[in-house]
Amino acid sequence: MTMHHDGNRVLANRSAQTLPLVPSPELEERLRELISLRGEIEALRTEQDRLLSENQELKARCAGLLPVQDRLAPFADTRMPVYISQSFRPLANPVQGRSSEKVLICSIPKAGTYLFSRVLELMGLEPTRLHLYTTLVRDYRFSTVEQFQHEGHKVRFRIPMNESLKLIQPGQFAVSHFERSFQTIDLLQDFKIVFLYREMRDAVVSYERFIAATSYGTSRTNAWRHMPDGPDKMLHFFDDIGSIYFDSMCHPVLGWFGQPGVLSLSFEEINGDWGPEAQLEAVQRLYDHCQIDGVKINASKLLSDVLGKETNTWSGARTNWKKSWNDEVERRFVEFGGGLINKRLGFGD
Repeated sequence: MTMHHDGNRVLANRSAQTLPLVPSPELEERLRELISLRGEIEALRTEQDRLLSENQELKARCAGLLPVQDRLAPFADTRMPVYISQSFRPLANPVQGRSSEKVLICSIPKAGTYLFSRVLELMGLEPTRLHLYTTLVRDYRFSTVEQFQHEGHKVRFRIPMNESLKLIQPGQFAVSHFERSFQTIDLLQDFKIVFLYREMRDAVVSYERFIAATSYGTSRTNAWRHMPDGPDKMLHFFDDIGSIYFDSMCHPVLGWFGQPGVLSLSFEEINGDWGPEAQLEAVQRLYDHCQIDGVKINASKLLSDVLGKETNTWSGARTNWKKSWNDEVERRFVEFGGGLINKRLGFGD
């Protein structure tokens, strides 16, 4: 500090020293408001960051949901109920069975389609209870045997096979009479296929009995449906449905027989016609083909739980084709190619 003497007074030059300020009450209140606003701004910024993050997550989820519309579109107008998986995929059955494989039965009609279905179910696979066709689905998940046999028209949905196959997940199976074609080979690449066959005279008579006992058939079926069993009834069946059965349902599906990677099993061997050893071996081959996980099966007990029991198409007894046969029926049978199918399957003609 520099001291100046001016008479009796001493002047102090304090220009180099800062004096403390004493804020007024109004200024203190204003500072408190600014500090409070600063805290609110920080809180708003934090909330903004959170909302931006949530927005990005919602956008990502919405982008993931966009394909769901495409996945569900084939079922939207059919009124067919489906389950939705955690990945938003439509399913016929949400329960996965004891296998990492998807299994499809491709059978000649009345060659044990639902008998083998019961075998697969007891082995640990989950049934979808869907009968698949090239252009439609019959959904029997909620049907009784009576409804299966007489109300099939109520559970028929126009869904093509490229979409209906997506309803089946690993550890499950469905049934069909799919032909072997470029389309089916391509669509069934990730399925384990089981081809079922039967001596064709037994098969066609069994199919005629099934049509007669149920409400299936054409506009002409009622004309012979209630006739007594025998050759005359069989000839009327041939006139009505013979070409449909052989040309649309048997000859095309025959292509699966003996193909690499396809398990071919006969109705006769599972019923023991070829001896008990072949019967038990057939069960084991089916178990191995479907790659079912878990404990080893008891084939004998499984067969006792299946054979002779009611299924959707069981007529109550094994079919004996001879009761419905005569020379004219045989001629028509050969004309439809039944003898050629038998020969290819190893039954002779």
